[in-house]
Amino acid sequence: MIIRSIKSTDLEKVEQIIKKAILETNAKDYPRQVIDFMLQVDPFQPRNTANEREYFVAEDQDIRGVIGLKINEVKTLFVDPAYHGKGIGSSLLSHVESMISTRGFEMSKVYSSVSAKSFYKKHGYAIIHKDSSAAGEGIMIRYYMEKKLRTKN
Repeated sequence: MIIRSIKSTDLEKVEQIIKKAILETNAKDYPRQVIDFMLQVDPFQPRNTANEREYFVAEDQDIRGVIGLKINEVKTLFVDPAYHGKGIGSSLLSHVESMISTRGFEMSKVYSSVSAKSFYKKHGYAIIHKDSSAAGEGIMIRYYMEKKLRTKN
């Protein structure tokens, strides 16, 4: 598996992975109204915010996951549900944490979904606060989490 910068030719595949992850993973933790909202927004984040964030994909014979990075904040981490538990999400997270550290930041931040909270906790993130916000017709609960990093400068 390699982790590389996203290309414009990857966007359709990445959108499919994000949709699949929302429908198979997030749908277990959120009401339908929130899932509908997520499906309208999240799959298109790499396409719509590429000018303000860096995106990376994990690829073996095909793209298996995506992660975004904005300064020292993890964004848009999704792994194809068929490949959960195979270290893809961990590798993507480690990749961006290394970049954050190399750039001199001591802290990595993330707004985690309910579905991903335990993943981030397993990787050393602590909950700073719980947040509820409108998501279309529903309310989306997320967790603001942080992890102290060793700087590499």
